[in-house]
Amino acid sequence: MLTLEMTLAVQNLAVMQAFYTALLGSGPGVVWGDRYAGFQIHGQRLGLFRPRAEERDRWRSAAGAWSLCLYVPDLEMACQTVLAAGGWIESAAIAETYGRECYAQDPEGNRLLLCQGEPPVTIPDPQPA
Repeated sequence: MLTLEMTLAVQNLAVMQAFYTALLGSGPGVVWGDRYAGFQIHGQRLGLFRPRAEERDRWRSAAGAWSLCLYVPDLEMACQTVLAAGGWIESAAIAETYGRECYAQDPEGNRLLLCQGEPPVTIPDPQPA
């Protein structure tokens, strides 16, 4: 079976683990020391890992090159959580066809897209062959 996990290289695993625990409303299900924290929410997986010193150059990229999109029940509450957990809000909420959204950043500058409303597309799980 194929499993998809978004994995984000981080500089400070403890800070980022605390941030995503607050934002996702649940702690990681798997923690491997000071190297990895794995979250699972509604069947989706997010891994945070701290690369070894000799690997860090391989994992450097411009912050904001991707957006983690989170559909939340209450956009204002999600924005308050981002701020309280050490992130910041990049833009005011705007109306979209599916609801409202705003951009935020986690403590290391990775972009988050916070959306309130229904996801615009539902992709069914593949059926076994």
